[in-house]
Amino acid sequence: MSGNPKGAPKRGESWAEIIKRYGEMTPSQAATESLELTKRFLSIGDGVTLKQAVILRVYASLLFEPQTGLFNAFMERTEGKITQPIDFSWREEAIKLGLDPDAIVERVGPLFAKVPVEVEEPGE
Repeated sequence: MSGNPKGAPKRGESWAEIIKRYGEMTPSQAATESLELTKRFLSIGDGVTLKQAVILRVYASLLFEPQTGLFNAFMERTEGKITQPIDFSWREEAIKLGLDPDAIVERVGPLFAKVPVEVEEPGE
């Protein structure tokens, strides 16, 4: 699956488009837009912080306008990313390249023996 399954944001909703739109406003257009935003902010009231209002809006979106991308981002932020195991064998890759894994170990093994290794016990 693509790292961006929903594709690009809707037209007019990307950061670049919003920045461009506001940057091209005249002072009177910006003032009108600011008044509209001010009305919206005031409708939230002082009993709720903006962070709380955003979280409530995210929950409402997840409940009534579900989007996979929003849900995944929300879950990763709260629960952490899901670990994805990687199945990789350097020996198999060496053989695919026509190399002898044992010869590689013989050649680089002495180099690794010279590297100091600090082992940290779990929970330290």
